[in-house]
Amino acid sequence: MTEPTYTATPHEQARGHLIGDPAAKAEYDRLEPRFRFLKQVVAARRAKQWTQADLARAIGKQRPAISRLEAGEHDPTLGTMIEICRALDLPITVGDDRLAG
Repeated sequence: MTEPTYTATPHEQARGHLIGDPAAKAEYDRLEPRFRFLKQVVAARRAKQWTQADLARAIGKQRPAISRLEAGEHDPTLGTMIEICRALDLPITVGDDRLAG
């Protein structure tokens, strides 16, 4: 039996294909702020030259929690999001209103 082969689809190509489906577009739109937040966290962590363990220590968590968060496998609480933003010097905003940072 032959093993199946898989090829990766570039994100923008996959997004473009999915956006044509109204249900997929609605789900993408619902998740987009989450993924935007995660991208900002990873970028800020790397800009500080911190490892996941460094960020975990800064907010009193374990490294696997940061790994799951960055992989999109876990939704952090609002409190954890605020701690992460403060540790990484990221502004905390809701809409146009800055909350802290």
